[in-house]
Amino acid sequence: MLARALRLLRDFADGKEFKSFFTFIIQYQQKGYGKMEKYVCSICGYVYDPAAGDKEGNIPPGVPFDKLPDEWVCPICGAGKEEFNPD
Repeated sequence: MLARALRLLRDFADGKEFKSFFTFIIQYQQKGYGKMEKYVCSICGYVYDPAAGDKEGNIPPGVPFDKLPDEWVCPICGAGKEEFNPD
């Protein structure tokens, strides 16, 4: 895991040094890496945004759609994950 993180850092840095880890994270996000995709319920139009999570379903912010529990359902209409499509 550490080796993968270091390889990612090296590849991302393109040979440049970062002043801090936070600078790396900001630039990483600005380039669009690590971006989590939103999913839309095809039944009611609810949008699952990983950045916000699902407070009703006890899903904290930062959980990507593919990591939601199998039993998770749309908080509006109760549709299962199979009814969601990438936004």
